[in-house]
Amino acid sequence: MHTINYRPDIDGLRAFAVLSVIAFHIFPELLPGGFIGVDVFFVISGYLISAIIFSDLQNNKFNFSDFYVRRIKRIFPALLVILMFVLIAGWLILLPSEYSSLGKITNAATSFLANLSMYNDRAFAYFETSSDYKPLAHLWSLSVEEQFYIFYPICIFVLYKIRSYTLHFLLLALVLSFSLNIFNLTKNPKACFLFLPSRSWELLLGAILAYLTFVKPLNLSFLRDPARNLISIVGISLMLFAVLSFDDKAPFPGWLALLPTLGATLMLCSRNTWLNRVVFAHPTAVWIGLISYPLYLWHWPLFSFARILQGDDLSVSTRLIIIVSSFVLAAITTLLIERPLRKQPARIIYPLIILMLVIFAASLAIKRMYIEPKSAAMDPLIQKIDAANNDWQYPGKTFEALNQDKFPFNRYGQGKDVTVFFGDSNIEQYWPRIEKLMQDSSERYKANTVVFATRGGSMPVPGYGDAEFVSAAVDYIKSPEVKTVVLGAQWMGYLTGKDDHSSEKYAALKTLITDLKRLNKTVYLILNIPIELSQSPSGKIRRKLFKPWQAAMAPSFNKQLWLSESRAMTANLLDIASTTGAIVIDPVQQLCPQGQCIILDSEGNPCYKDMAHLTASYVREKAGFLDQILALKE
Repeated sequence: MHTINYRPDIDGLRAFAVLSVIAFHIFPELLPGGFIGVDVFFVISGYLISAIIFSDLQNNKFNFSDFYVRRIKRIFPALLVILMFVLIAGWLILLPSEYSSLGKITNAATSFLANLSMYNDRAFAYFETSSDYKPLAHLWSLSVEEQFYIFYPICIFVLYKIRSYTLHFLLLALVLSFSLNIFNLTKNPKACFLFLPSRSWELLLGAILAYLTFVKPLNLSFLRDPARNLISIVGISLMLFAVLSFDDKAPFPGWLALLPTLGATLMLCSRNTWLNRVVFAHPTAVWIGLISYPLYLWHWPLFSFARILQGDDLSVSTRLIIIVSSFVLAAITTLLIERPLRKQPARIIYPLIILMLVIFAASLAIKRMYIEPKSAAMDPLIQKIDAANNDWQYPGKTFEALNQDKFPFNRYGQGKDVTVFFGDSNIEQYWPRIEKLMQDSSERYKANTVVFATRGGSMPVPGYGDAEFVSAAVDYIKSPEVKTVVLGAQWMGYLTGKDDHSSEKYAALKTLITDLKRLNKTVYLILNIPIELSQSPSGKIRRKLFKPWQAAMAPSFNKQLWLSESRAMTANLLDIASTTGAIVIDPVQQLCPQGQCIILDSEGNPCYKDMAHLTASYVREKAGFLDQILALKE
C-alpha cells in the first residue's frame, strides 16, 4: 500500500508546462509549440487526481464530499478572482457587443462549460488571432479538467468497490478516447481540440500511471540509475521537441499529442533521477509550479486586454510587462487568497459557491445586455462601430439543414434549380442579400433553391483547406440537381504572401471549374472584396481606461492601393475564368466608385464588419452585384 508523498519535481514539471504556454501566447515566434504545455498539464492532473483517489480508496477513507470540497477549495478562489477582474476590466474597456460576448463566456465558465461555449462561437479558433481578443479564451482547458473531475471519480469508485477490472477500464477508455481524437481531428477538428471525449486520454495516461504506482505498483527495482536517467532524458526530449518543432499549423492534438504527453508521463515515472532532482526540483522551478494555476489564469486576460487596447502590434516592453505582472498577481493570489482559503474548514465552500452563483447571475445579465459597459454612453460613431462589429447574419434562421457526408450545409427555398454558394466566410457574408432576393415577390427568384456549403477559413479548392469538407462539397456540387455553382473566398489570404503553393492552388481551382463546366454547370467566380487596414471599424477606436474614448474613420480609401496589391492575384483569377468560361463577379466595381473604395455609407455607418468582411446590413441593401446570380433563373 502506497501513500502520497510530496514530489517537488512535479511542481517543476508544472513550471515547464505553464512557461511553455505563456511563451507561446506572448512570444509565439520564440516557442511555436508552447501550446503543448496544456497537454502536459492534463497528464499531471490525471496523475495527481488519480493518486488522491487511489490512495484514499486503498486506505478506506475516500468519500465524495471530501473530494469535491478539496476540488472547490483548489479551483474556485483563483478562478473567482479572475472572473471578477475580467468583468470589471471589460466594463471599462469593451464595446457593448464585446461585453455581451464576455458575459456569455463568463456565464459558461461558472458552469464548467467554457469549452462548449467556445465551440459554439463561430468566431473562435484557438490558433487564430481572433482568439487574442477574447479575455477568457484560455478557460477551455480548465473546463475540460472540471468535467473530468465530475465523472471520473464516480467511475473509479464503482469499479474499485466491486474489485472489477479498474485497469482494464482505464486502458479501454484511453484507447477509445485516443481513437476519437484521431477520428475527430479531420472530421471535426474544433471539437477534437476543445472537448473532453477526445482529450480525456491525456488525463488517463496520468491516471494509469497513478494506478501502477499506488494500486498495483510496477517493480522497477531492476532498473539501475543510468536506465532511470535515460527515461527522464527521453521524457524531456519528447517535450522539448514538441515545444520547439510544433507550430499553430500542426494537426493537433491527433498523433502529435503523443510526444508531449508520453514525455510528461516518462518524467512522472522518473522520480529521483538527476534531471528531476536537480532541474525540476530546483527551488525556482518549484516556486513557479506552485503558482502555476493562478499564473495560467492571469496571463491571458492581461495579454488579451493589452491587445484590445493597443492593437495587434504589442511592443516587446509591453509583452514583458504582461509577463512580470502575471507573476506578481499570481504570487499575490497564491499567498493572500489561495493558501489562506485552503486552510479553512469545509464550510468555506458555501461562500465560494454563493459568489460563483452571483457571478453566474451577473454574467447572464451582461450577456443579455441588461448590464452595459461604460462605452454604451459614448460617441455615436462608437455605437455605429460596435453595431458594425456585431453585424453578421449567417447562418440565418430561415435555413434548412442539409447533411452531406456528415457536413451540415444550409438550404433555403423549394425551387427546382439548385444554386450552391461554395466557399469560406467571404461567401457566408453574402447570405443576407440572397435571403432578401429569395423573399422577393418576383417569381424569378422563388424558382430557385440555394445551398450554402461553407466553412470559415477553408479555401474551396480540392486538396486545400479542410480536405474532407471540400471533398464533400465538391461531390455535392457535381450532383445533377445542382445547376449553378458560386465560388468565393478570401482569395487574398490563400493565394498571396509567403505561400509556396499558390501556383498549385490556381491549377486546382482551374481544374475544379473545368470539371464543373463539363457537367454543364453555370459557374460564377466572385473576386475578393477590397481590403485595406483602415476599413476595420474596431481598429479605429482609441480606447482609454479613465479618459473619454476617441474614434475617427475616413469615409473611403484610394482604389489604386487595392488594385496595386491585388493585381497579380486578380489577373490569375480572370485568366482562369476566361479559360474555363466562368462568369466573373467583381465587387470592386460597386464598392470602389469614382476611384475611392467606400468605408462608410452615406449615413456614416461602417460598411465593413472587420478588415475582411462586409456588414450584413450593407450586403442586404447594397450588394446588387450578386443579383445576377439568381435573376437569370426565369
